[in-house]
Amino acid sequence: QIRDAYDRFGVTQYLISDETFNDRTEKITKIADMVETLNFRPFFASHIRADLLIARPDEREELLRMNSLFHFYGIESFNYASAKVCGKGMKSERLKQGVVDLKNYFRNNGTGYYRGTIGLIAGLPYESEESVIDTIKFLQENWQGENVMLNPLDIYKSSLANVSIFEEKFIS
Repeated sequence: QIRDAYDRFGVTQYLISDETFNDRTEKITKIADMVETLNFRPFFASHIRADLLIARPDEREELLRMNSLFHFYGIESFNYASAKVCGKGMKSERLKQGVVDLKNYFRNNGTGYYRGTIGLIAGLPYESEESVIDTIKFLQENWQGENVMLNPLDIYKSSLANVSIFEEKFIS
């Protein structure tokens, strides 16, 4: 399909619609093997679990082989207790260092183009305003040139009278 799309329409850029593209190393390797058989170099964007990629560093090379260099990391929170609520359990300091290492690795070893986006949710349980401010400072110091999506936790109710503190400050 990828070869046909290129031959017929010149398509070289793809968004992989998979909530966790790197859930299995074998999947990445299979696509990387296929990409190496093509007579052109496609570019892939995908949702990547940063904690999995940090824990399985060999996958970085597989992502490079397939030219997957646009990563959306749904971190949710760098606050460990808050992240656990979302099913993410990597310790905050390891995760912070890990995303910086990922950025540097893909920038230094890729084909000259890497874009990382970190998605965060302000207002999760156990998340304080101070914790969010610490996260922003960390990103300002360590994530320059990349993207951040910081959204308030929205729990829609029938009235704006019951919004969270984070949502209220975001609205005003």
